[in-house]
Amino acid sequence: VLVAAAVTDLRTRTIPNPLTAAGAVSLLAVRALVAPSSLPAAVGWGAVLLAALGALALVRTCGMGMGDAKLAGVLGLALGP
Repeated sequence: VLVAAAVTDLRTRTIPNPLTAAGAVSLLAVRALVAPSSLPAAVGWGAVLLAALGALALVRTCGMGMGDAKLAGVLGLALGP
């Protein structure tokens, strides 16, 4: 998902919603199967990163958009405890 997001972002300067949604759904499914006890913390980290970078994208409109913020939320799901 990250490679596809990077390639798309470099080519079109956008990160498609279906790409980030697919990453989020697949990570939630894997977490639920592999380590269900860590799922609430991972969702929390995803929400924190999404909110922080979303606020930054709204304040500073050049260079980073909401697609980047949503991708950060997906990364929070992946890298959270």
